[in-house]
Order: sequence, then structure tokens, then C-alpha cells
Amino acid sequence: MSQLKAGFSQVDITPPLGVELCGYGPYAQRKAEEVLEKLYARTCVLRLGGTRLALVELDIIGIRREMTADIRRRVTAATGIPAKNVMLCCTHTHSGPATVPYIGWGEPDPKYLRRLPGLVAKGIEKAAADVRPAQVRYGESQITGMSFNRVSDRRHVDKRLVVLRIDVEGETAGFLAHTSIHPVALGPSSHYICGDFAGLAINAVAEEFPGAVGLFVQGACGDINVNENCLPMPEGLAALRKHADLFAGAVRRALKKARPLRVDRLAARLKAITLPQVPTDVSEAVLMFYAGQIMASRVQSPDIVHRRGLFFQDAYRAVMEKIRRGDRPGLKTEIQKFAVGGLLVLAQPSELYFTFYEKLRRGLRGRKVIFAGYTNDSVGYIPPASAFEVERLPAPGFSQYAPFFSPIMFGEYRYRKDVGDVLVARELALAESLMG
Repeated sequence: MSQLKAGFSQVDITPPLGVELCGYGPYAQRKAEEVLEKLYARTCVLRLGGTRLALVELDIIGIRREMTADIRRRVTAATGIPAKNVMLCCTHTHSGPATVPYIGWGEPDPKYLRRLPGLVAKGIEKAAADVRPAQVRYGESQITGMSFNRVSDRRHVDKRLVVLRIDVEGETAGFLAHTSIHPVALGPSSHYICGDFAGLAINAVAEEFPGAVGLFVQGACGDINVNENCLPMPEGLAALRKHADLFAGAVRRALKKARPLRVDRLAARLKAITLPQVPTDVSEAVLMFYAGQIMASRVQSPDIVHRRGLFFQDAYRAVMEKIRRGDRPGLKTEIQKFAVGGLLVLAQPSELYFTFYEKLRRGLRGRKVIFAGYTNDSVGYIPPASAFEVERLPAPGFSQYAPFFSPIMFGEYRYRKDVGDVLVARELALAESLMG
């Protein structure tokens, strides 16, 4: 039987100061003023026989499918690793640059976006060139006191942290940590660049293993926030460090408990899918466009009302253009799966609500699984069907934020209310094809 090999790399992808940061509402114009901790593209390449898998963690809010395709083309040309064997997972930090075209949620810097694919591809090439005999270990720990559900029962959160520890020549060369928590310890008043609590925690734990690279794979955290969040400074920094310490402690516990995982095969699948949407009614689009204009033009309106008005105006202008062109509903994207021995890494591109992760795990009947969100593409929030009854316009309550704004933030039609069930069904079908 072939010997499993592994290689790691870590490439600095920190943007220049002055770029606009992404998150915390429309037209916030948060410009980066200081680097609290650098942002990275961290890569793990696994090789067994002639099969190689490249799993990449990016300290950014999201990635679009076009950039993913660009990176994959570069990697295939340089290394021969097939496109379907390259997975790009974003941590979804809100303290990084705007990298996806959310309308109003930060203006992407074109020069930075032109550089980013080359940096990521070089990191994958470096990891692929340095694979050595390795052993994989799997561990879990519990996370408590870190998160709450911001939409439903506060206790409905991901308490499970999964790690893969990869040893090379008897020493830990790298590890991967996975759970589902929105990285929003810092808030709208912050102008720091960093990977939020996860970035600080992963960096701290990796330093305990000389030369090691740590990766964080974000899960289904569409409705899960870190406990203390969006605080003004300096309280925001205190909350950031508190939660980074809590998370680092959970990672350390899981690493200590990790036991050997038999890796007798590596496999990958990549599947193009279409997420169901409903066409926006012309009357709604016109209403929201003009409501936005009124909200944005009122001199005495609070700042958040003015900014939200600008968003409605610009987003529904884009939606009306889709209607004018006669675009049919249906959002094209992709899902992806890796098999690492008996472990499945299932990837999807949305801000999925946690209830769907639970549904998927039930469907996989207790198998070891990592469910990566924000991967290879960005398609917005996907909540359950019960959330899709929008009761009031133009300012729905926070519980209706996700179905109302997604994917209108991209100037797209809204999702059909069964979109989450459709996505999970496609995920399960693809997982079955890898389970053997």
C-alpha cells in the first residue's frame, strides 16, 4: 500500500492599508488603518499514490467562482493537480478586505484582487513540492461559552470542534480545526486587519509546534455569532482576545485527544449545481428602489437609515436590470467533496444555517465529517423555509435579514424557500458517491 504524504505552506495575503474592509452593514466605508495580525493563505496537500488533494484556508470573507477557476487553472498548469482536487475555504473574517462584489458591503480593491490568485496558487505549488511521509490523527473537543444563535434558540449552536493533526517524521507539521461560529468579535468601529478570533487562535496554537501550519475551516454559521461581538473599542479588542483564547484552548484539547486515522484512499468530486430562486416581482423592485431613494435622501435620517437606503437603491437597480434582460431564476454554483480515508470533507458556498449541518450529519449516519462553508464561491445566506415569510418592507426584522438580503446583496433574485433542503440533498448525493 502507498505511503500517505503531506505538505504545507503559509503565504502572506495581507492587503495594503487603506483598502475597504468587508462586513457590518452597507456603505460603512471601513478603511484598514492597522494590521493587528497578518492574513494568510494556508495550504495542506495530501498525496497517496497518484492522487493529490489541496485544501486551502483563506483569511478572507469570501471568494467568487471566477477567482477559484483562475487559481485552479494556475495550479493545474504548474503541478498537474486536477481542478476538482483543489478546495478553497474562506474563514469569513469581517476584518479583512472586500473580496466579493456585495453591493455596498465594501468596495473591492482591483489591484489586490489581481494579485491574490497568484499568491494563493504559489502557496499550493509550494506545499505540493514538499510532501513527506505523514500520519493523520483525528480528534474532537467541546466548545462552551463562545457562541449563541442570533435567530432562534440561543443555545442552538455548534458545540463540536473537529481537528485533523498531521505528523511528519514524528513531529506535528500542521493541523486543521473546524467548527461553526461567525468571526465577528471585532465590530463596525474596528479598522484592524486580522483573521478575527479564529485567526489569532490558529496562529497562537501553530507557534507551539515549530514550523507547523494551522488551518481553520469555517462551517455552517449563518445564524451563529461569537458571544461578545460588535463592541466599540477598546472593548472589542478585549472580546477578540478572550474568544481567541477560548478557541485556542478547544483546539489544544482536541489535538491532545487526536487518534490515528487510517487513510487508505484519497478521492475528490466536484459538481456544478443550480440553486432555486424565485423571480422578483417588478412592483416589489420598483417599490424598494424608490423606498431606498427616499431613505437615502432624508437629511435628518440616522446614518444607518441613510446607508440602508443607498443599499436598497443600488441593489434593486441591479435586480431591475435582471428583470429587464429577462434573466431566468436559478443561481449557478458548485459543491465539492474530499474523502480522506473514512473522513468526508463536504464543501458548499453559502452562509448556511446550522440546522442544515445537523440534517446533513443525520443523513450521513454518524460518519466523520467536516462541513465547509464559504468554499469556492459566495452565494449568501441560506436559512430554513420558515424564515422566508417577509412581513414588512422595506426594513424587515433581524430574523428575516437573511432571506430578505440574500442574494439581493449580489443584485440577484431571492432564493426559493426550499433552497436549503435542495442544497443538502445534493450534498448527501455527492457524499454517497464517495463513501463506497
